[in-house]
Amino acid sequence: MRTRSMTIVSLIAAVCCTALVGCGGSGGGGAAEQTLQFGSLTTRIAGTVQPPVTSTGAGAAVTGVAGGNISSLTLEDTSLTLAETKIAFSSNRDGNQEIYAMEPDGKGLARLTTNGSIDYLPEWSPDGTKIAFTSSRDGNYEIYVMNADGTDQTNLTNDAAADLDSSWSPDGTKIAFRSNRNGNYEIYVMNADGTEQTNLTNNAAADISPDWSSDGSKIAFISLRDGNYEVYVMNADGTGQTRLTYDAASDYDPAWSPDGLRIAFASYRDINYEVYVMNADGSSPKRITNNVATDYLPTWSPDGAKIAFTSFRPGNGEIYSMNADGTSETRLTNYFATNDYASWGPFTRTRTLVGAGGSMGTNAAGFLFGQAYSRILSLLVFDVVTRNSARVKAQTGMNENGPNLLFSLSADSIKSLAYINFTDRFEKVTIVIDGPGTATDTLVSFDSSNGRVASVLPYTSNRSPAPAFSLENGTRIIRGRFLGAWDGKGVNRAPNGASEVRLDSRTGEILAVK
Repeated sequence: MRTRSMTIVSLIAAVCCTALVGCGGSGGGGAAEQTLQFGSLTTRIAGTVQPPVTSTGAGAAVTGVAGGNISSLTLEDTSLTLAETKIAFSSNRDGNQEIYAMEPDGKGLARLTTNGSIDYLPEWSPDGTKIAFTSSRDGNYEIYVMNADGTDQTNLTNDAAADLDSSWSPDGTKIAFRSNRNGNYEIYVMNADGTEQTNLTNNAAADISPDWSSDGSKIAFISLRDGNYEVYVMNADGTGQTRLTYDAASDYDPAWSPDGLRIAFASYRDINYEVYVMNADGSSPKRITNNVATDYLPTWSPDGAKIAFTSFRPGNGEIYSMNADGTSETRLTNYFATNDYASWGPFTRTRTLVGAGGSMGTNAAGFLFGQAYSRILSLLVFDVVTRNSARVKAQTGMNENGPNLLFSLSADSIKSLAYINFTDRFEKVTIVIDGPGTATDTLVSFDSSNGRVASVLPYTSNRSPAPAFSLENGTRIIRGRFLGAWDGKGVNRAPNGASEVRLDSRTGEILAVK
């Protein structure tokens, strides 16, 4: 039994940080135009660009660049609807198991494989361009990959043992799978081209059904090592293997939610298989299907709002979808054959959030982005009166005294700031600072556990002393003359200004102002 949880909800970027590359051309007063590349995102900057400043915390990194004119930045559209996604699944409706794809309402059916052997267990790549799957066409089970339209089907594993149950890493560079090449089933990982196949679990009991967390740091899997099948989790390199479920019945099919906070799974603890959801640490398991027939193989929609699953309630396997809380169950397939192993694909369309339209600071002097593992989760840009006066600085002394990350932005005059926290699906927050010279500096805190903007505190350094910092019982206290105190949701907690702001030293969130 195997399921697929989609890993793209917000932005995909490589774990490696940033590189500045000259692009030729000109812009910004005749200065060479440069490109800042991080993962799949590209920012074109005209003008003088300072080297990136980076600060890291417990899981997140924040990088800042100042001094250039941002002319374009293409990001994933977090407002896309599920109608723009697809669900892949396997079915034996044509005589043997093949891979099919359909729209989330069950329409638009397309057959992707045509082979006399078994093709099943589809798994969408994070960018939606490819599908990994398992096939027996070479005499035993192997992991294959094909384009999303079914073309260019290629064997990746090429081993005499059985290889199946593929799961993509969120950056698309690796695939986890299970293999019995060492005498029993173990979890392996390989590069997306099939090279460097490596055993991660190495246990005498069967380890199956890997599913990669959306931040790329962990892999959930099923193990028989404690006498029955239970859900386990481990670091992506195989270390830290930890049991999550403790039940006398078998638990199968772990599927990590796109926000990384929950895991859906199937369990036999209620005398038949039902779909459950628990917190990512194994706590608070909750049954979300309730039917006398088998319900199993959950897969999350890329926005985390729905779960597709397989049910035998019509007498054969059919694909259903439901809200993430178990409500509004809807049957998607209706063909008297076995339809199972659904994999909900990602959003693939993009739009421009920063660019010629001025949707977020066309003339911005620089930006900060927060990145947790392989995902960019926040973006802040700022505009200034005199471009070459812009500076970005990591407050390293402050970061050493608390795990949240603190940056300062400075210029002769800051006109506006704008930011988005993608995982919370907030609309763009724009802070317009009235009057030249009103604000010359801004403190920005980030939650190091998830890379999100937690607070924005503008002030005027040439009219008041620099802010003073202290740490007291898990609270970071900052005293100064702030023009406002905006939280991560864009709410100004001090519309009349503040002389003291208290931040949670763990998350950077505003606790109190006065």
